[in-house]
Amino acid sequence: MANTNEQPGPPDFPQILRGEEQRRKAQDKAIALELKKGIIPTPEIVVRTIVWRVDRHVLMRDHIYAREDKLRSGLDALISAALAANLDLGRAEAALTAFAQSRDGFEDHIGQTVENPAQKEVMAFCTAYVGTVDTLRRFKERRADIWHDIDTLRKATTDDIIYRFIFELRRNLSHGSVVVPYWNVRTDESGTSGSIHFSASELLAFGSWGAEVKGYLSTLPDDSFSIAQITARCAQGLAKFRRELNILFARNRTDAERDYHAINDLSRRLVGAQFNKLVLKQIAAQGVDPFAHLHRFFSPQETRRILEYPAHSVEQVEYVIRLREAQTAVDPELRSLLYELFKVPVSVEVPKQAPSISPRSLDELWPPAGFRNSEAK
Repeated sequence: MANTNEQPGPPDFPQILRGEEQRRKAQDKAIALELKKGIIPTPEIVVRTIVWRVDRHVLMRDHIYAREDKLRSGLDALISAALAANLDLGRAEAALTAFAQSRDGFEDHIGQTVENPAQKEVMAFCTAYVGTVDTLRRFKERRADIWHDIDTLRKATTDDIIYRFIFELRRNLSHGSVVVPYWNVRTDESGTSGSIHFSASELLAFGSWGAEVKGYLSTLPDDSFSIAQITARCAQGLAKFRRELNILFARNRTDAERDYHAINDLSRRLVGAQFNKLVLKQIAAQGVDPFAHLHRFFSPQETRRILEYPAHSVEQVEYVIRLREAQTAVDPELRSLLYELFKVPVSVEVPKQAPSISPRSLDELWPPAGFRNSEAK
């Protein structure tokens, strides 16, 4: 007969893992539900869990500002790609001019060294610009509060007919409706120069264009025109638009934006603090001279300013702490280690905390002082 008094054994390792996975999924679901509520500032109990998670970036996708952050990052990347393509197209033209001025035979390799790269950059520029247009439209719903200002800014900086031409050129190039640009070398009284050019009549003959662009192409003074000159003008407008748009966003920061970045920044500061504690405990025990290594971690101006404070003083260490406040959260334990490293004759009381597997309360770290826009202005 079986022994009915036998006690059940401890759960095996696979059971523990399954239980931990179920707990983590339940926690993820609860965090997502809280973030989607859009309560600003995010409740401290939610933040304290997020900041210690290695998959914080995944959890933060449910924050109400996350989509706008992605839109703004995407718009910036697209404009950067357009500016880079314009720069590389200019380099291709400069290389073509240099080859032509050398008077050596270059036709056998110009396709690989100039023509193909230039064609790629034209397509890249057009594609990146169309991407900025599509991305910008999505701000109408996301930032309805300033959409009128965004659209006014767009019209002031990128409403020329050349932008419409680039927009429609991308469609024609991607659909194979028109040929890619050619390279051309011209010699006149000012010297020899090379350019990447289109033929307006050829574009009109084979492409599909709106009435405005048709009118623009048909009235160009020369049938052959430099595409690099057009992308250069567009790039200038896009760069100005981005500068002005960033100022507009900076003047209209939402509480959701401040909350989103505050959570991510706090996480990085807390992780930085833990790393610094591990390092400082080792080097403080070894008696390392911190003044011999300041130049490795601070700029020359910062280093000189640190050394202007009295050596081994509270003021000196507190200035060091202020310099790294944005990267590292400083609690009493870390402050005590810094005082020890710089040999400051002052003791710092470090509260003792019982070991815990649960995230500790953030106390004064959340929410940040002066958090809301109304308080920051």
